This record gives sequence, structure tokens and C-alpha cells, in this order.
Amino acid sequence: MKLMYLSFAVSLLAPSALRADDAELLAAYRQKIAKEQAAAGFVVDASHMRSAIDKTKRLLSELDERLDQSNGPWLFGSAFTLADLFWAVSLYRFVWLGYSGLWTTERHLKHVEAYADRLFHRPSVRNTIIDWPGHPPSEYVDYLKVH
Repeated sequence: MKLMYLSFAVSLLAPSALRADDAELLAAYRQKIAKEQAAAGFVVDASHMRSAIDKTKRLLSELDERLDQSNGPWLFGSAFTLADLFWAVSLYRFVWLGYSGLWTTERHLKHVEAYADRLFHRPSVRNTIIDWPGHPPSEYVDYLKVH
């Protein structure tokens, strides 16, 4: 896994990928390389991955509790906020990776499940996240693509 991240980071330095005259692009590449190098040291073995999954489960349980206390369909009541958008992206990524079972089948978090359904049916989320054409294919999100 570590080698894969480092290979990816090095590939960003390929001459075909760089425009030396574009300082903003070079800065973005350097930030991406730093991010990939940091990731190389994170998920390197089963215990690190288990720890990440356990933390995710705790965060989803906290989300379920907060949604239960909300006075509306969104995290802070009736207003759709940046916090909801954050969760739309995060929950979609979990679905894309095949981890929706973290709130559906494995540990039925009914508030998170209903929330994800509302998020994924919201036109702004559908148009900018779910239907965005740049996603790599994933069999886990095919059901969301059907309108």
C-alpha cells in the first residue's frame, strides 16, 4: 500500500504533468504530493485500518444521535447547511466504497439511513456529487444513478 501511494506521488512530478511556468499549478501538485505521502503512512496495515473503521463507526453513531435531536430534516433543523453538504460528500464516499452497511445492515442507524436518503435525493447533491461525471465506476452507487 505504501509503495502505491509513493508511486502515485512521484507520478505527479512527471514532466508531462507539470507546467513550470504555472506557480499555482506547481503549488497544487506539491500539496497533493504531501497529502499522498501522509496517506502512505496512515493505512499501512490491518490494525490501522481497523482503527479507522472503528472511529468511523463512532462518528456515525454520534451523527445518528444528533439527527435524532434535530428539529428538522437536516443536521441543524430546517436549514440545509455546509455541515449537511460535508456529510453528503462523506456518506456518498462510504457508499461508493461499499461501506453503507456501517449505517444500514451492520448497525442499523435509522436516522443516518434516512438522512443519507434525503441527502442523495436533494437536487443540488444529486447534480454536483452523485451525477458528477468524473467519478470512477463503482457498483455500489449504481442504484443512486437511477432517477
